[in-house]
Amino acid sequence: MWWAWLAGIALSTCGAGWPPASQAQQSSGSDGILALLDIAAPSAGGSAFGSGFVISPDGIVLTNAHVVVAAQVDPGHHRLIALGRVEWFSASLVCASSLGAGAGALDSAQTVHLRRDVAEVRLGPAFVEQSIDVLGGRWRPHTGPLPRFAALAFAGRDPAPGQQVESQGYGFSGGPPTLLANSGRVLRVFNAPDGTPVVGVRYTTPVEHGRSGAPIFDASGGVVAMQTWGSAAAPDDGAGIAQSALRTPCR
Repeated sequence: MWWAWLAGIALSTCGAGWPPASQAQQSSGSDGILALLDIAAPSAGGSAFGSGFVISPDGIVLTNAHVVVAAQVDPGHHRLIALGRVEWFSASLVCASSLGAGAGALDSAQTVHLRRDVAEVRLGPAFVEQSIDVLGGRWRPHTGPLPRFAALAFAGRDPAPGQQVESQGYGFSGGPPTLLANSGRVLRVFNAPDGTPVVGVRYTTPVEHGRSGAPIFDASGGVVAMQTWGSAAAPDDGAGIAQSALRTPCR
């Protein structure tokens, strides 16, 4: 039974090691940005972790398909939850793009193919009235009707090379999932082989594992892209999917 072991979640994640907290600036945060967690039944092995952001006040959240892929292909052994500031919610998959060979590090060896990598999930009340502990942090279950969530707004256009941006998402440096901010500059905007518009960004600090699905903002606070890939060869470099491809996420 899922609820028999929720309080003792142990995370295992893919990718490179996580930077110490001093390498990332902690943000005051936004109620529209959430941590997404794939809970795996014991027989299914470890869990996955990522970020997401609310696009509708009734609880529709965007993230990357590779964050939720286990729940998509093996729902019998994986289910999603979302961590807010102090509460956790259930998260059901609405749709997700196909990943083909899957996601990975973005580097000169082309170990990941840039492609459409978007998923939409819907938040709901916690499926069991039990607090959960994640790496030393505790979240209480949200029961009863859902609140009106703080939805983030898309910018009017995709970013341009040289533009200053900031990404906010959940990272982990040996403690509970923490909302962090990372400023950067757009290096280039180009199309992936499948036509998906991709935004390359050089940040001032490394891109932490767990930031997949985090929003990238322009100076006015509009979402211009969604952080999707990091670079194994250059940890300060990241790439995301431009906002023009996020408005109809799985179509």
